[in-house]
Amino acid sequence: MLNRITIIPFMLLLSTLVSAELKDLTESELSELTGEGVGLVYESYQIEMLAEELNARDDGASGTLAGGGAGNKFLITGIEDADGNVVTTSIGQFYFAGTGTNYGSDLDGKVVNIGRLNNPITIDLVDGNTIGDGTDGWADKSVLEIAMQKHVDMAVGYHCTDPSQGQGTGTCASRSDQAVPGFHGERFDMGYRINREFTDTNKNVNLNFHAVSANMDGSYMRFWGGDADINGDDIDDSTLMLEAQMNFYASELMFDSCNLDGSVCGEQVGFKDFSMELALGDAKYYQPMTIAVDANGFLNISIQALPEPGDTRTGGGSIAADGLLAGSDATTWNWYDDYYTNGRKTNISVGDMTAGPSSESFGSSSIQGLQIQYLEVKSRDIP
Repeated sequence: MLNRITIIPFMLLLSTLVSAELKDLTESELSELTGEGVGLVYESYQIEMLAEELNARDDGASGTLAGGGAGNKFLITGIEDADGNVVTTSIGQFYFAGTGTNYGSDLDGKVVNIGRLNNPITIDLVDGNTIGDGTDGWADKSVLEIAMQKHVDMAVGYHCTDPSQGQGTGTCASRSDQAVPGFHGERFDMGYRINREFTDTNKNVNLNFHAVSANMDGSYMRFWGGDADINGDDIDDSTLMLEAQMNFYASELMFDSCNLDGSVCGEQVGFKDFSMELALGDAKYYQPMTIAVDANGFLNISIQALPEPGDTRTGGGSIAADGLLAGSDATTWNWYDDYYTNGRKTNISVGDMTAGPSSESFGSSSIQGLQIQYLEVKSRDIP
């Protein structure tokens, strides 16, 4: 249930920082407002979608999700088993709520705030020359930016995955209920159940996913129009470009499968202290992500290739065969050195992976400093 959505123009947001009371503006004061973007704050928010009647389990395990309610199924069609029989696939339930839901089995009173007045979700038009230095890939771009809450200095921030940590332990602005008692936290529980129903009903199963005490601080998507070769014919085409930072932090992710009523579940796979900072595209270094539809109607999603030595954007020089500065054009070598040092990188880490009925630990793992130098994804017809 959506209890309240607050939409605040940025200039009004600033006024809340210096006064505990909002006052009417005079006509002269209103004339000075520039209307720069929109801020969104979701207060006391919860949403749950049910596709069918569910019966709560006594142990509150993950196959339950929340009980009660009836409605229409959200169907995914066109799936068949190995024998050619139709497999009915539907989303049985989705929930997004405050923390402490016990994998979605207890949603009563569990609401969440997303953003707050001094750090809201923002929708804004941004000058590319202010994002970059006016000479890089952002130069002279008019950019539509949609951004979640910003990261903050560690002195005032919170640990991104551990909800028990207090202020001064991390860079995430979103607070948990535990970190600030007496407030609706800004971290959420989220989950869904996908039902799969076969002609042989003995095979019926649901698949469950749950995220506990999660947030997406620092995430953003930036859109603009530009020209790029999207079909490999060496001719630039007008297309939509974007750069995205998709962050997702959670104290726990959990996956399992159960029978349709949730009474019997298989083994669980869990990820503790999960952190994903996924960088898609790097406009500063002329590597935007492009989204286009080709002449045959197929979707093409690409991250443009990193410019090669000799390209005027890299300085126009060459790089020595051994890759060292000696024998290389200094300007070009420094351009690539800057890219590898300061270019956008993807980091993914898991504090502990567990599996099985006894939640056996498989330890921690991480991927750090991954850079995507080229990516192309195309849709195809399936014969």
